[in-house]
Amino acid sequence: MKREWTTFQTIAAFIVVVFAAGVILYGFSYLDDEKNNTTVNIDDETARALWGGGNGTPNDPYLIYNATQLHNIRYGLDKSFKLMADIDLDAEGFDNDGDPVNGNFEPIGKHEYNRDRRASNNFEVSAAFRGNFDGNGHTISNMHLDLPDNQYVGLFGFAVSVDGKNNSISNVTLVNMTADGHRYVGSVAGVIFSEDNSTMSVISCNVSGFVNCSEDSNGGIVGAAGAEDGGNTTIQNCIFTGTMNGNNHVGGIIGEFSSDNATMAIISCTATKPVAGLRDDIGGIVGGFSATNCGNSSVISCQAVGVSRGEKMVGGIAGSIEATNDSMALISNCSSNGDVVGENSNIGGIVGFVYAYDGITTISSCFSTGTVISEGIQANYTTPGGVGGLVGSGKNENVQIIDSEFIGIVIDPSDPKYYNQTN
Repeated sequence: MKREWTTFQTIAAFIVVVFAAGVILYGFSYLDDEKNNTTVNIDDETARALWGGGNGTPNDPYLIYNATQLHNIRYGLDKSFKLMADIDLDAEGFDNDGDPVNGNFEPIGKHEYNRDRRASNNFEVSAAFRGNFDGNGHTISNMHLDLPDNQYVGLFGFAVSVDGKNNSISNVTLVNMTADGHRYVGSVAGVIFSEDNSTMSVISCNVSGFVNCSEDSNGGIVGAAGAEDGGNTTIQNCIFTGTMNGNNHVGGIIGEFSSDNATMAIISCTATKPVAGLRDDIGGIVGGFSATNCGNSSVISCQAVGVSRGEKMVGGIAGSIEATNDSMALISNCSSNGDVVGENSNIGGIVGFVYAYDGITTISSCFSTGTVISEGIQANYTTPGGVGGLVGSGKNENVQIIDSEFIGIVIDPSDPKYYNQTN
């Protein structure tokens, strides 16, 4: 006998079909009514709708084949992912509400305050990306992060490692990307952070495009980074071939970083284009970095090629470095091959300003060429000063310069004896 459907059954079936279509086409956006970063309980059926395979573990990561699946990482912030195909976000992008349009993309992982955590790290862990992402040698093209009023802007907005875990973002290639934000702006990540004997790494990322920040802390790869209480944060083997504009703490690789009873390092990274900031702490690799409370911060085997330009504390590698409270800050085996230009004081071929108080700062086996220029007089500053081929100026006797060389020209209009100094 032929079965006839009741009106109620027909409506129910229609709802199920629409729901399933929404899961497939819109990436489970219903899971968060604000279309924001939200970790959900993921069973096998949910995972099949969100991603292209895998089970989300480091050994069997969820697989990403298209822009929708890339966007859906925000629903598994503590999982592992692997990119399996090139993605062009101009062809299949999202706007800032998570709706498909024009290549815009909403950062994955965000910073939310949690007042119950320690005072210095009062962020909500569950809102941050704390998993792993392997770009697997594939390319993400035309990613546009057009968020001029926002903080924590990048492919990953805020990425952390806590509770003794090891997390990484690796093998990411971004082509023709743009990032525009208010604070903490980078191409790969706005901020990365580790604590409690955990490790957070950004490894082997290659980026071309443009990064702009209207306030503090922007870098070609990462906006800002930190490590505390036994954490270990590293940026290694990354290349940025785009251009940088910012205000304070602007660097070709990272805007600023610090270690507090922990370890933080930038290793074997290269920035090839100009870095420009309106104010202080501008560097070819890093705007400024510090170490405190037995921390260890370092920039090792890095190369900056483009011009570094700012107001003061401008350096070919770093705008400023600082070590306090039995800590060490180190720049080693680095080279700067572009001009360094400042409008005021503390302008150096390697670092603009070096400071040590109950700590040690060291510049070792570094090389600088090009011209180091203070434009102080032209800019109507009365006492520019602090201009040098390697270091602009420093404070405290625990500043060491070892086996380093400058071959170029220093121009300090406030002190004629430095004009055309070649070494």
